[in-house]
Amino acid sequence: MSRFLVWLRPRWAIVLLALLPVLPLWRAVFLGETIGAFDEIRTMAPWSAAPSGKPWDVLMADSALQFYVWRDLVFEAWRGFELPLWNPYQLAGTPLLANSQSGALYPLHVLVGILHLPTGLGLTLLAWFHLAWAAIGTFLLARRLGASDVGGFVAGSSFSLSQFMVSWTALPSVIETCSWIPWLLLGVETVYSRGITARLIAGLGMAMGMLLLAGHLQFAAYGLMATVLLALWRLVGAKERRWTGTAAVAGALAIGGLLAAPQLDQVLRFGREGHRQAPATEAGYQAYVAGAIPAAALVGLPNPAFQGLPTRTSPEVEGASTYWPAITHRGMNFAETAIGLGPVIVLLLGLAAFEVRRMRPGAPYAAMFVLSLLIALGTPLNKPMYFLLPGWSATGSPGRIAVLFVLSACLLAGLALRDKEKVPHRAAVLATAVFVFLALIPFWTLRTLADNLTPWLPQVSVEVVGLLVGGATGATTGPYFLSVLLCSVVAVLLVRQEATAAKLLAAVTVLVPATLYAAQVVRTSPRPLAHVEGPARGERIAAFNDRWDLLSAVPAVLPPNTASLSRIHDLSGYDSLMHRDTVALLKEVDGQDAAPPANGNMMFVKSSANPLLLAEAGVSEVWTNQPTEKLGVLPAESSGLYRYRLRGPGRVYVEGADGARTPALIEREGFGRMSIRASGPGRLVVKDRAMKGWHATVAGRTEAVPEARWIEVDNLPPGDQIVVLTYSPPGLKAWLSISCLVWVTAVALAVRRPRQSGIDSQ
Repeated sequence: MSRFLVWLRPRWAIVLLALLPVLPLWRAVFLGETIGAFDEIRTMAPWSAAPSGKPWDVLMADSALQFYVWRDLVFEAWRGFELPLWNPYQLAGTPLLANSQSGALYPLHVLVGILHLPTGLGLTLLAWFHLAWAAIGTFLLARRLGASDVGGFVAGSSFSLSQFMVSWTALPSVIETCSWIPWLLLGVETVYSRGITARLIAGLGMAMGMLLLAGHLQFAAYGLMATVLLALWRLVGAKERRWTGTAAVAGALAIGGLLAAPQLDQVLRFGREGHRQAPATEAGYQAYVAGAIPAAALVGLPNPAFQGLPTRTSPEVEGASTYWPAITHRGMNFAETAIGLGPVIVLLLGLAAFEVRRMRPGAPYAAMFVLSLLIALGTPLNKPMYFLLPGWSATGSPGRIAVLFVLSACLLAGLALRDKEKVPHRAAVLATAVFVFLALIPFWTLRTLADNLTPWLPQVSVEVVGLLVGGATGATTGPYFLSVLLCSVVAVLLVRQEATAAKLLAAVTVLVPATLYAAQVVRTSPRPLAHVEGPARGERIAAFNDRWDLLSAVPAVLPPNTASLSRIHDLSGYDSLMHRDTVALLKEVDGQDAAPPANGNMMFVKSSANPLLLAEAGVSEVWTNQPTEKLGVLPAESSGLYRYRLRGPGRVYVEGADGARTPALIEREGFGRMSIRASGPGRLVVKDRAMKGWHATVAGRTEAVPEARWIEVDNLPPGDQIVVLTYSPPGLKAWLSISCLVWVTAVALAVRRPRQSGIDSQ
């Protein structure tokens, strides 16, 4: 036997799990495509490409409008070894570090930037790593609980290829955050089962830090909840290391908080000024649970494709996909209802249910399985979280806790296959019978749903809904029945203890989800959005847009955030966290709510905008796709755009004592630093948002810029001056110093091999 095979035999599961992401990412890996829904955005001006033929997915559009943009800015900042503190291109300037989903300080983002990797390649490698990392962490956790190698592989591969992980891949902060949850749980299990070492505490602390830095705080909160609840469960049941283990977990969580503190502190500070900050109310709670996973989505438990696939075009509803819950439940999305498990997991869960005694180590995960499902479905269990947890009323759908439901289901399924234990004949027979019954239930349920679900769109009839549901079922019936047959064969082989059973189960676990849905969900495009030629450097534009849509692409103009990709300053913007005064500014400019009804986090400059107020906001050009008389003389049309020049002082000027305004020149602009050449005397005005943390250096003197709508520097001396504006938000330097010290200590402890086995004897 070759040395490679000798090395591979005990490591086969981890090697395969590391390669597994190729299945959902195959277009990005083998065709060089970019993860993101760029083809759908490219149909809008100024790119004005022909329709891609792909169905519109309003959530996946965020992959191009938000996540690619934020990663591109963060990577560029780190390429120049600059802290990504400020985004000067959107919303008249807005914090970049305090936007948690930018992941500005996430170590892997720092690494991609320093290595000068192209943004598209960086996103592909990050997606590959985090899907593999989630799989390996789940495998090791299942093994720690007593699963066999095959059981661990089933758990890891099923979580990595789950509807949840695959459907959220194009929105990277989600899978980056969730990939650390299995590792946190593994750390807790290790503390209570194997003993406490400084190395273990440091590793658990770093996992918590990575969870918080990865970007999505709602999913980080779910991971923290699962970690704390597991620690409490093990505390109650532990015979040894009860209090030392609990202290170790608490210490590790504290270390994680310190590691993430520079970013987390800024997010929490900015959140207090955010546009979504509001007291929890009963009306707000009802709106919150309205976004929960509808009961109809449960038909996708054995096969997520029964809900339809978001990348397949619907023949019944123009512009929509075959994902029919979007038609029957307003605002639903394939990722937001990602509760599907697949037939393999359903079979093994049945086996686990008939062998409860053997599943004792999985008891906390069974509790997590039930609780997370009930919360995801919008039951009253959501009330304590909504009303008692600070800031929870500003989070997204309660259905997102499906990550814990899916993870716990995969772990319980893996535990059904235990080391050196035969699968009991009686349990296998009963589990297979129940599995076949459950596998057929969706067909009866779907027939009932097709007759009783009503659309929320007035132009869609009940008959069309029936066609949508029937079409989604028919398209996947053949592969699904084949999957059910393969699972039944595996169950028979497991009972007979056939040598091929384990190999076949491992293969089926990978092939079934890949065939049914996993290889067809991740949105990719041949290339990102092409560069757009903007006005003169440093000038600001406003693109007129009035609407956004849940089910179809609209003829928008440079939709919010896309200007950042071409490093064009745009007054509009799109973020889940915006300063309330910025939102008020845009409302004042528009003369109405700046957000379209379809998305309260998008801030448009609408066609109702007052040109004088636009000029006062530092806008030099207005881009529209229709002639607009109030903007002046009609310019020449180019790439579907009319670009009107506004008369005004521009974005940067010096205001003299007589009120005259003299333009100033921006010589250099970064992610928290701006160098301006201006001629005094007078007052320097920069039409960027003056949030707390800006400082101005003039003639060797540095002073804080007062909080106001715009940055203003008084008493500019006579003559040519270089004014340097720097953004250093409160608390950042102190937390950075503490965090760096903790990172160095934690890494040193994690890589050091102690001479003794640990604080506690094994």
